[in-house]
Amino acid sequence: MRNPKKLAAGIAGLSVLLLAGCSQGGTETASTTPADQPVTSAAPAAAAPAPFDQPGVKVAIVQNSGGGDYFQQYLNGTKKQAEALGIDLSVYDAQGDNATQATQLDQAIASGVSGIIVRHGFPDTLCPGVNEALAQGISVVIYDVEIQTCAPDAVQTQQSDAVMASLVLDQMVADIGTGQDVGYVNVLGIAP
Repeated sequence: MRNPKKLAAGIAGLSVLLLAGCSQGGTETASTTPADQPVTSAAPAAAAPAPFDQPGVKVAIVQNSGGGDYFQQYLNGTKKQAEALGIDLSVYDAQGDNATQATQLDQAIASGVSGIIVRHGFPDTLCPGVNEALAQGISVVIYDVEIQTCAPDAVQTQQSDAVMASLVLDQMVADIGTGQDVGYVNVLGIAP
């Protein structure tokens, strides 16, 4: 018997790990362990919580678009983490077509998955499928879609585009000063 709350928490954790894996930045630190010495841990690895303590948990990622470096890194991180957890991952890529994403969400539900990660998209096209998945006992984690109004039982996670833009623009001003010519590139339908 599966526990939807534990599965949702596991999928949410997977999503957070994937988001962390998407980061290209970071700091380099020198290792104090020689390269030819194995790295050991003083504490034994904890057993995975159910249902991840058994191999073959079926999870689907239903993404609005897989094109571009960011989305490819996200998907690569998803696949890597799924493999590490023994998850049978199915990938659905709507290639920016909202109707296709809704259809693929229905296909993921019909495939018998235990959990679904929905990445980007629009609430109007996703809410019916998300609510159907939840009604069938499938855990759903939503990334970067404002869906709480129509699907309050879904786990929602997102980043703050406004905070990220502010950090980048504040750094740009610090680097080049004010009054400089800059360019702005935006993809239609994707909020800056």
